[in-house]
Amino acid sequence: RRFGFFDYCPTQTLYHNKFIQKLGVDGLDVTTHTHILYNKLVNSKCDIKSWLMNQSFIAGIGNIYASEALFKSAIHPQTQSCLLNFEKFALLIYHIKDILIKACHFGGSTLKDYQKPSGEKGAFQNEFLVYDRENQPCLTSQCYDVIRRIVQQNRATYFCERCQKL
Repeated sequence: RRFGFFDYCPTQTLYHNKFIQKLGVDGLDVTTHTHILYNKLVNSKCDIKSWLMNQSFIAGIGNIYASEALFKSAIHPQTQSCLLNFEKFALLIYHIKDILIKACHFGGSTLKDYQKPSGEKGAFQNEFLVYDRENQPCLTSQCYDVIRRIVQQNRATYFCERCQKL
């Protein structure tokens, strides 16, 4: 996996860059593109978590933020993308933007060695509702289940089976 790279290009040629052209909607700007994204979603047969992590649809959603947004939206990560109705998808889009804004506010997530340019660690990991909480109690009120872990596309996925029905 590649977490990033640098590719120098002059500002006037930025949108002609072969890497930039492959990126989808900016994750912080998803709410203005809900209808366009939904039209792409309804033609997809893959599971919703894999769809979310495909950077050609929405850029900036990684494993952590996909799990967290799906939990907040009460969507099971193995749900086939095309089965989501527009209302449920719009709720997911809302939570994606909200989570990304909060993650930026907290300086990202430090799980191992990530740090901000200042040397400080991110603090969003202290806000996780499901990610990396396997076998811990679900934080939803009135839920007495525990967080489960499965593997999708070689990545750990965390969810509550009771709150996120398939």
